[in-house]
Amino acid sequence: MSNTMARIFVSTRLAVLVAVVAALVTAVLAGNANAGTAIGAKGLEARLLAPCCYGGTLDVHDSELAHDLRKEIEDRIARGESADVIEADFVTRFGPRVRALPTEGALTTSFLVVFAAIIAAAGILFWRIRARARAASLAQPDPSRLEARDAFDDELDEELADRDY
Repeated sequence: MSNTMARIFVSTRLAVLVAVVAALVTAVLAGNANAGTAIGAKGLEARLLAPCCYGGTLDVHDSELAHDLRKEIEDRIARGESADVIEADFVTRFGPRVRALPTEGALTTSFLVVFAAIIAAAGILFWRIRARARAASLAQPDPSRLEARDAFDDELDEELADRDY
């Protein structure tokens, strides 16, 4: 593969990789921005752990406390309270451990770390491909630098051949 072709190949792959990563990050951040709107009682119950043992979310946990908290959530949603307000109240009452999912800030930080790791991996991949392309171009002699053999070359070859034996 020629050096120009290698550059085009690498730059195209890098552009596609960056576009895919940007699309994924945008989709995740857009999903996080809409996470708290109109999730309803069942959605909120799925986002909160049962504070009796923190062994499962409220929507599936089978304890007396989980039943009482599900009833409380359904009543508060029916009265018009938002899921974010109810979740904030549960966090105040039971601590941040009651959340089954990390907060948006933690998610954003996680995705930024993943994004940085992907960019670093792409940089390392780009660097390795360029290094291989350079090594390949150095391994092949440049035809413009090759000179015609003269009598001195023949004489030198004969002397070296005599020394080998």
